[in-house]
Amino acid sequence: MKLNLKSDWSDLTIKDYVSIQGMTPEDNPLDILAILTDKPREELEALPLKAIQQLIIETDFIFNDEPNTASAADALNDWTYTDSARWKPEMDISNLTAGQLIDIMELGKDKDTITENLHVILSILLNKQERKWLKWRDVVNREIMKDAEHLFNTFPADRALSIVGFFLPILESLSSNTLASLRKKHKKQMKKELNKAIPSNNNSVGS
Repeated sequence: MKLNLKSDWSDLTIKDYVSIQGMTPEDNPLDILAILTDKPREELEALPLKAIQQLIIETDFIFNDEPNTASAADALNDWTYTDSARWKPEMDISNLTAGQLIDIMELGKDKDTITENLHVILSILLNKQERKWLKWRDVVNREIMKDAEHLFNTFPADRALSIVGFFLPILESLSSNTLASLRKKHKKQMKKELNKAIPSNNNSVGS
């Protein structure tokens, strides 16, 4: 059986990172190896014991090392490639909409919430390009949740943590008055859009 073992934080995707949260060295090592090899536990059970022991040694980093954020500068300044797309942070936060800012603040309110929604926060913070006619071109009409699912399965966890770790303190530094104003504006806009979507009584059938 050929195994591609993820033996460093840079090898892990966001999905891997979320999956190993809460695991300890006391957990069944086959459950951990199933995540880090993308192999079903049933297949791993067929491996020789000596091979399993060696794999366990190589996966100690998830318990002994913090996620590597030494690549923060690269994560912020360089494109990150995933399949047919590439991604780079929007460094000017003034380009965020009020709704996007509110969403990020809600999703980034504590460590557990950040971990669960890392991919969604990234899908808002990152610019996306796709290769068309031999050139990389900006994707303007984005499907944020579809992009979030793609990032969840493909984006390197260490880069994701570096990017979100850089932006959240900046966004949190905004005054509470500013956030309150943005929330009020966002709710007002949502109410306006809702009223547009609901037909008035004058337009109802039988009026």
